[in-house]
Amino acid sequence: MSREVSLRWVLNLRSGTSCEERMDEGGFPLMGASGEIGRAARCNTEAGSAIIGRVGTVGAVSLTRTNCWASDNTIVATAGPTLDPDYMYYLLVGAQLSELASKTAQPLLTAGTIGAQRFSIPSLADQHRVAAFLSARTASLNALMRKRKAQLELLRLKRFSMGREVLLRGLRGANIKKTDLAWLPEIPADWKLVPLRYLTVCLDGKRVPLSSSERSERHGPYPYYGASRIVDHVDDYLFDEPLVLLGEDGAQLGNPNLEVAFYIEGKVWVNNHAHVLRPTGIDGRFLAEVLNVFDRNLYMSGSTREKITQDEMNRILVPVPPVSQQEELVRWFLTAHSERGKLEDALRRQMHLLSERRQALITAAVTGQFDVSTASGRNVTEGVTV
Repeated sequence: MSREVSLRWVLNLRSGTSCEERMDEGGFPLMGASGEIGRAARCNTEAGSAIIGRVGTVGAVSLTRTNCWASDNTIVATAGPTLDPDYMYYLLVGAQLSELASKTAQPLLTAGTIGAQRFSIPSLADQHRVAAFLSARTASLNALMRKRKAQLELLRLKRFSMGREVLLRGLRGANIKKTDLAWLPEIPADWKLVPLRYLTVCLDGKRVPLSSSERSERHGPYPYYGASRIVDHVDDYLFDEPLVLLGEDGAQLGNPNLEVAFYIEGKVWVNNHAHVLRPTGIDGRFLAEVLNVFDRNLYMSGSTREKITQDEMNRILVPVPPVSQQEELVRWFLTAHSERGKLEDALRRQMHLLSERRQALITAAVTGQFDVSTASGRNVTEGVTV
């Protein structure tokens, strides 16, 4: 027999705490709002607890199988004596906690809000059956989502390997010549290597003199770019010409498989966290492709390799094909990126559909939309599982 109660009567809720003792490896999992974010020297949470995103990835739920450290961005839920830990996890997922977050500039979820939610709680025996049923049925969905995620990663990596191969060989296997660059040991014989300072003019981005909350209230017509993407729209613009943006942050630049250079045009505002380059002796679209595959570590400064300075950036040697080849290469890259983008969109749609089906199945099970005593899932799971 089920009984409807507020969650605070069947589970314990508390906030996570900031971790001061991190480790590179070993220790305990350090859990953030969206899952494991590192390793901790100590633990503050026992295995079998649910970790809930409090800020950031608000409402995300993960179940810990080992002792861990729950960070201050999380809420920790521990099952009481009348609640099975696995069932508790599915109950919290089914509650769709993200919809309970505060509707503010930075959404926030509180333990009090979670504890006030009411659910019908079946007997422990029925909880075990429902949890076992959901574990089995969601396993196939989770496996499919992992495969789609891996396929997305392979497509992303292909983008960079393809770019390097084209810079090495050209489009038609032309005669090649050796270079002194470890990251680009050879190039087509009719290409040149030119320092970036002779191909571009460096311009200065500028921070918009408004707070993020003020910007969000003023939906201007002009894109406002951060280091790598549009982060807002504003009422004025700094530039009205083709540009290439190169981020300066070492954490991104140090990863050879991240896109860090972008070609933009039109009226835009760019902040001061990106190098702003006006192409003068090279097609900007081709330059962006080069800057996304060159070895950035060769030019990053500081003991922690935290950034790339303008002086160091100007020393970058850029392979420069004849103008006619640049135009042909740009067309080839655009076609290849378009085809890859269609595949990525299809994979993302599949992942979204799988996530929706998983959520629908869990919510149906824990809210009694089908027979929890047998956990058969007849009718309700029609079209939900795969």
